[in-house]
Amino acid sequence: MGEIIVAGKAFLCDHPVINFRQSPARKYPGSQPWNATRKECIRISHGSHTGIFSRNRNKPNRYGHRPGIGASMHSTNWNWSPDALKQCQNLVTQFVVHYDGCLDSRMCMEVLHNERGYSCHFLIDNDGTIFQTLDLALMGFQSKGFNSFTAGVEFANRGDVLRHPDQNPYYGRRLPAFKKRDSQIDICKIHGHVLQVYRFTEAQLRAFEELARSLRFALPNLPIDYPRDIKNPGQPSFDLIRNAKEYKGYIGHYHQTKRKVDPGPFDFRGFCNKVRGSICFPMWTGKTKNSAKAPWAPLNDWSALNRRVDGLFANNESGPGGFFPVGPTELNTEKGLRLWHGGVHLQGKKDQLIFAPIAGTIVAARMGGTSINGSTNFVLIQHDLTFAKVPFYTLFFHLQDEWDTTTSNTWIDGDSWKNAKTSPGQVILLHHALKAGDVVGRLGHVGPPGKKTYQVHFETFSPANILPYEDQLQWLYVSGITHGRFASDEDINPKIDTDDDQRFSRRELLNYFSKSPDRPRMRGHYILSETEWKGPVAAWVEAFSLIDDFKGTNKREIENLVQQQIAPTLWWDAKITDPDGNASTLATVLGLPKDGIVYHYHPIQLLDFFAKKLAAAKHDRTTSKFKLSDTEPSPDFITDDAASDADAGNDEENWLATKEELADNVKPTPPQPSLEDLIKGFDE
Repeated sequence: MGEIIVAGKAFLCDHPVINFRQSPARKYPGSQPWNATRKECIRISHGSHTGIFSRNRNKPNRYGHRPGIGASMHSTNWNWSPDALKQCQNLVTQFVVHYDGCLDSRMCMEVLHNERGYSCHFLIDNDGTIFQTLDLALMGFQSKGFNSFTAGVEFANRGDVLRHPDQNPYYGRRLPAFKKRDSQIDICKIHGHVLQVYRFTEAQLRAFEELARSLRFALPNLPIDYPRDIKNPGQPSFDLIRNAKEYKGYIGHYHQTKRKVDPGPFDFRGFCNKVRGSICFPMWTGKTKNSAKAPWAPLNDWSALNRRVDGLFANNESGPGGFFPVGPTELNTEKGLRLWHGGVHLQGKKDQLIFAPIAGTIVAARMGGTSINGSTNFVLIQHDLTFAKVPFYTLFFHLQDEWDTTTSNTWIDGDSWKNAKTSPGQVILLHHALKAGDVVGRLGHVGPPGKKTYQVHFETFSPANILPYEDQLQWLYVSGITHGRFASDEDINPKIDTDDDQRFSRRELLNYFSKSPDRPRMRGHYILSETEWKGPVAAWVEAFSLIDDFKGTNKREIENLVQQQIAPTLWWDAKITDPDGNASTLATVLGLPKDGIVYHYHPIQLLDFFAKKLAAAKHDRTTSKFKLSDTEPSPDFITDDAASDADAGNDEENWLATKEELADNVKPTPPQPSLEDLIKGFDE
C-alpha cells in the first residue's frame, strides 16, 4: 500500500508508492527525497550512475501553479487551503502517458529534474515501483501547452530499439528480474512510422492500473478513457488527435504533438478496460451463499451468463409488479397503470445488497425519504459516453434508508456525502467515484399498504440514444411523447390490454409479464418518453384528470393520490445549490433535459447486450499487424524525454497558464467510465 498526494491530502493506492515526502533510499541508497518543488539539484545516489549527464543545471523552479491554485493557497510548509483540493479535482481532466527514454527511474529523475529542469508527477520504475515527485495540485512541466490541466507519468523505458540498439543487454545485465526484456519488443505504428519499442514490464503495467484506480477517487473528473481513431472509432488512435486540449481522459504524448512517439505501444484500450473492471449485475437472484460478493457477469461462460440474466428477468417478471416499459404497480390504485415506467423492480430479502453495474460517479442521492408506499430513497449514478458527448445514467430507487448509517464501507462513509448531507429527505448533489461492483445500497421496503416487499427500482436512461448505430436494428424504438406520460403505442398496448378497454389493469400487467411468450420482444424496446421523476405536482394532477382511467373521479381524490404517492418520489426539479453556490435545480446542474424527455432502456436487457458484446470482443496485440522488416528508426526530429526539447515546456513558459489554455478547463467535467466505454474499441 502507498499514498498519493493531492493538495496535501493523502489518497490510498493499493500498490507501493514512494512520494515526495518519503526517501527513496530503500530502493536507491543515498538518495534524497525526489521532491520536484526543490529548486536545487537532488542527490539521486552516491556518485553518478549514468556517466553521461553532468551539467546539473540549477533551475529556479521545476513546477508552476495551476489556474486558481496560486501560492496563496499554501504556506511555505505546503499546508494547503481546503479549496485547493476542490479546484484541482475540478481542473485536472487529462493524464499524459510518457516513456522517459531512460534506463530506470533514477536516471529519469536525474535527467528530468537535475539536467532539464522539468518535472512529471509520477515515475514508474522497471520493477513497478511508483514515485510521486510533485503534489498533483501543482503544475508539472511535462507537456507544453497542456500542463495547466494535466497530470502525467514517465515509464522507465529506453524507447526506440533501433535508435538505441546498444541498450538491449542492459535489461539482462543490470536487472536480473527482467533478464528476458532484451527480447521483449513491441512493434507499433505512430505518425505513420513503424517502430520497434522496448516492451513495458508487467510490473509497470499492473502498477499503473492501480495508480489509475486510485486516481478515480483523487481526481474524479479524470475520465478512464482513451483517444480513438476518427475513421474507426472502435480502434485506438496512434496519431495526433484533433482538438487535443478539449480531450478528457488518458492520452499519449504523441497524441499532442508530432515530435513525440511516446509511450509507443502502450495499450490504452486494454489499460482502460482493466481499470474500469468488468460488468457487474445489480444483485444476486436465487440461492447464493455469499450475497456480499459482487455478482460479476461471467464473460468467459456464455451459458452461465445467460442463466444469470434469465434469473434477473424471472425475478422481475414473476414479481408483484414494476415492469418495463409500463405499469408502476407500486401505486395504491387500479387507475393510471398505463403510465410509462422507465425501469424494473427487483425483489429480494431485507438488507440485500445492490451493486454498481459499471464504473461511474454518484451525482445525486436522497436518504431519509418516505411515503405511504414506502422508501423514496435513491442513488443516481452517471456514466459518460465519449462518442456521443452525452451522459448515461443508472438509477436505483426505493433503497433502504441509510441516513443514520455511520460505518458501511460504501459511499456513505465518503467525504462527498458527509460534507453535503443537510436534512433527511433532501436531494443531495454529490460527486463520488464508484468502481463496478461497489456497493450502492440495500433493498428498500415498498409497495401498496399491506403489500410491501423488499425491492429496488432499477433504471437506465440517457438524454440521447446511446445504442451504437450498427446495433440499433436489434432494438425497437418507440416515441412515447405523443400522449405525454401515458403509453398509447400500437405495438405495446394491445398486447397488454386484452379486454380492449383502453386501460391496463393490475391483472393484465401481471398476466402479460409472467406468461406472455412475447416478453423477450417487449424487453427489446427503447422508449423516448417523459421521466416519471419530474414535476410539478399540478402537471401530474392535470395529466391524470385528462385520461379515461380517471373519468368520473373527483379532482380532490386525484390531488390526494398525487400528493401522497407521486410528489414524494419526485427529484428531477429538486432545488439544490450548484458548485458555484447558486440556487438551481438538479436537472439543470446535471445537464438533464428541462422537459424530462429521455431515452429509457430495459436495464437488464441493456446489461446483457453490452456484456455479450464485451465477451465476444477480440483483443489483438499491436505487434500482430506489423513485421520486423517493416520497422525503421524514428526520424531525427522526434525526441524522447531523455533528450532536450521544447515539448515539456520550461518554467518561464508555464509559470502562468494562458487564458486560452484555461478557458475550457475551470468547470467540473464528469468522469467517463460507461457501458459504451466497456465495449468501445473492440473489433466487431
